Amino acid sequence: MRAGPAAALCLLLAFASCGGGGPAPVAAAPASRPAAIAPTAIFPDGHRVSLRLATEPQAQALGLMYVEALPDGEGMLFLFPEDSQRTFWMKNCKIPLDMIWLDSGNRVVDITEEAPPCAKEPCPQYGPRAAMRNVLEVRGGLSKAHGLRAGDTVVILGADARGESGR
Repeated sequence: MRAGPAAALCLLLAFASCGGGGPAPVAAAPASRPAAIAPTAIFPDGHRVSLRLATEPQAQALGLMYVEALPDGEGMLFLFPEDSQRTFWMKNCKIPLDMIWLDSGNRVVDITEEAPPCAKEPCPQYGPRAAMRNVLEVRGGLSKAHGLRAGDTVVILGADARGESGR
């Protein structure tokens, strides 16, 4: 009696599973889109900051108000569609913040270090010395701790100038 194709395949698989002959073949992974990159800022010294994005007017107005603490590895990136001479304030903020003013190439235009929370209105307005595109807010003192200066470039991953997260 002759073995059919199914029996031959079973015999071949049984023989191949006994080892020898090199590593077992690895199935190719299905083609898929690359994983999205979480929004991140990287300082010139390599320090990484996970970012919340503020792209819409409502999120930009709220910013980091009412935040009780901000770890060294977290911050907020305000993304705007064009360069401008914007100002920010610290109304309802609970902690001091560094405001890192960036141009369209993410080069540091200016830094407002350790802007204090606003105790009562009218709150002071903070702004850069020159037009800027975006603002990175981090815990007060973090810029100085990592040696960030005007002219440095901050690498931004997972967000573009329109605030769209990683692709």
